[in-house]
Amino acid sequence: YKPELKNVLLVYNPSEPELQNNRQEIAGLLKEKNIGLTTAEVFQSNEIKAKVTPFMQEADAVVILKDNTVVCGLD
Repeated sequence: YKPELKNVLLVYNPSEPELQNNRQEIAGLLKEKNIGLTTAEVFQSNEIKAKVTPFMQEADAVVILKDNTVVCGLD
């Protein structure tokens, strides 16, 4: 935990049911530490850049939940 961490960007595919539990767990942990959470929901790998870029300036860290859609779109 880094005290200077203020906002985390979470990138995931919400159509993957098992990732919803991961998202909720991360949200709960961040809330306990008073860290903001922004989510970027990506349904196809070609959406990643368009959906993530607008949030990058405010994010102190990026968390990517491992699923085929998001992992395939990473460069």
